[in-house]
Amino acid sequence: MNICIKKRCLSYLILTLLVAAIPSVASAIPKMDVARGSLIAEGVNGFVLHLPLVSTDVAIKVTGPIGRTIVRQTFQNDSDQWIEALYLFPLPDNAAVDRIQLSIGDRFIEGEIKEKKEASEIYAKAKTDGYKAAIVEQDRPNLFHTSVANIPPRGQIGVVIEYQQSLSWRDRSFGLRFPLAITPRFLPATQEISQLIELKSGWKMLPGERSQIMDIDGGQVSKTKISMSLSPGFEIGRLESPSHPIRIISRSEEEVKLLVGNDSGELKPRDFILNWSPISLEAPEAAFFTERHQHENFGLVMITPPEIQAESNVAREVIFVIDTSGSMDGISIENAKEALIAGINGLRRGDSFNVINFDDTATKLFRTPVSISKRNRSTAKRYVRSLDADGGTNMQSALSLALLKNKSRSHIIRQIIFITDGAVTNETALFGFINKNLGHSRLFTVGIGDAPNGFFMKEAAEVGRGTYSFVDPGVDTKITIARLFEKISRPILTNVQINGEGIFDITPQKIPDLYLDQPLVFAVKLRKPAAKILITGRLGNSEWKKTVRMTSTDVVAGVATDWAKRSIDEWRRKHLHGATPELIKKHITALGLEFQLVTQYTSLVSVDKTPSRPDKAFLQTQAIPALKPDGLRLKIKKYKEQPAYSPSPLGSPNAIVSFAQTADGYEKRLILGLSIMIMAALGFIIFIRKWRI
Repeated sequence: MNICIKKRCLSYLILTLLVAAIPSVASAIPKMDVARGSLIAEGVNGFVLHLPLVSTDVAIKVTGPIGRTIVRQTFQNDSDQWIEALYLFPLPDNAAVDRIQLSIGDRFIEGEIKEKKEASEIYAKAKTDGYKAAIVEQDRPNLFHTSVANIPPRGQIGVVIEYQQSLSWRDRSFGLRFPLAITPRFLPATQEISQLIELKSGWKMLPGERSQIMDIDGGQVSKTKISMSLSPGFEIGRLESPSHPIRIISRSEEEVKLLVGNDSGELKPRDFILNWSPISLEAPEAAFFTERHQHENFGLVMITPPEIQAESNVAREVIFVIDTSGSMDGISIENAKEALIAGINGLRRGDSFNVINFDDTATKLFRTPVSISKRNRSTAKRYVRSLDADGGTNMQSALSLALLKNKSRSHIIRQIIFITDGAVTNETALFGFINKNLGHSRLFTVGIGDAPNGFFMKEAAEVGRGTYSFVDPGVDTKITIARLFEKISRPILTNVQINGEGIFDITPQKIPDLYLDQPLVFAVKLRKPAAKILITGRLGNSEWKKTVRMTSTDVVAGVATDWAKRSIDEWRRKHLHGATPELIKKHITALGLEFQLVTQYTSLVSVDKTPSRPDKAFLQTQAIPALKPDGLRLKIKKYKEQPAYSPSPLGSPNAIVSFAQTADGYEKRLILGLSIMIMAALGFIIFIRKWRI
């Protein structure tokens, strides 16, 4: 009897091992992928759901120096389940988002600004209780996230988002960028990407932060329409877009109306860029705009410093840094190499240089910078042409090589030209590294690709006391680099101080160095609608000063919001100068609440007053994939398609099991699970045979 009990216990133990091994195998199998790169979500009973479709209508109105944009997003649910849609989308890095409106049939529900935690709690409760709701949150100054809860089966919800941005004179024209795609970002020391697709180790939209991935093959078509109205305050002469075709609908001295795209209305997923300049082709010497907001007067000032000739016989040490990571694959790496070669060709006698390329690690061409010569120039060009794009974006390793162990020499100007798409998530850490180690160097960023990270380009250049450029689609790379070299060869305006009667709360408090064709722009509060301002600085080797008498004539809506946005940006940078996170959060939160702006600490939330989802109805959360930038080529592994809504049971002839290369550790779990199952099965067979004997 005891022997039987022991045998029975042993059989139970072996069966338990078999059952225990199953989760190890099951957990090793990631979710299935589909062709065309579209993201799928698994429903309650294993059913595969298509994503909610999203279409976007964009209306941009430019009045003077302010652009006001309305973005209408429509989320369509083509499934038979209630869903929550998650949508990560880019906006200009200086976008001040100040309105959300939920559109349900003929009804519109206005959103409210709340502290981020409170807004999230309001949205979560509405989602749980079955109310239609939406929330807009900021992940980066140029990346925002919309969550829309309780979209009914076969129904749709509209979300209207509004923002404004300031526009200024730069490179002999006014300009505007509206991003239509996101380049996937890299987070150092992160191996997991997604269990759905393989991009490259470490790649995702925002690794570790958001679930969004991207449409790998570019099979998704952009469902974005853009219309524009331009009333800049002068008659427009040159008007062009290097990125997309434009169709002018009407034109007068005061206003130009246009549509973006060809007759089919399909837009390539890349930044939409528009440049315009006055018919006189002369830079505005000064401009002043005001607005009264909540019993206070706000002003926006733009001053163009005079041009002076380039300094001669000044030796330079130029360090070229080129990004050769996976996100640069495709047209981006070709443009980057062309830009670098154009830079090498632009070096003058007496200059010295070096080339650094980086992906997961950084490598120098020469051990130390070498003088410009025919031989060194040829060696560098051959090296650059041999580069290809692969791996992660370990930007700090490149910055370390470019900045560390470099002694200042008074007779040499040291300039770092950094060519990249800026596809990183650790921007704040990189800004801190640049600020700490810059020394006497100057950092100039060159944005490459159809959807470069403009926030990184501009902030890194400002922290690095340099300036930024973009190699725009359709524009000759050599022209962009030649313009950059013209800028960095001219004297710059430094040590700018602003004082005046009747003005206070000037932002930014610390004016960055200004280069050729770069105006001085700042916002102020005024005690009265008129003021007198004295601006001083150093232009090259000369003292420069300018007195400006400002009298308000035209009131431009948005000047107060512009002041608030600039103040928020300035507080965001104060961690570089020792401000505590608590103090920064306090001031940014206060500004966000007062001026109704979405910030890293405040969000806009909108909730319907009538519950719609039944209590027992399941809510499926689905993330909408971002569009792949037009010129981006990714090294991917494709899988067969699983038909939507009709999954085959595991083990049936039509079942598809695919193993994503980036499913972290799946090989070990699979081997372990199968080993346990095999050993347990063999043990069970041996035991049964002995027991029968």
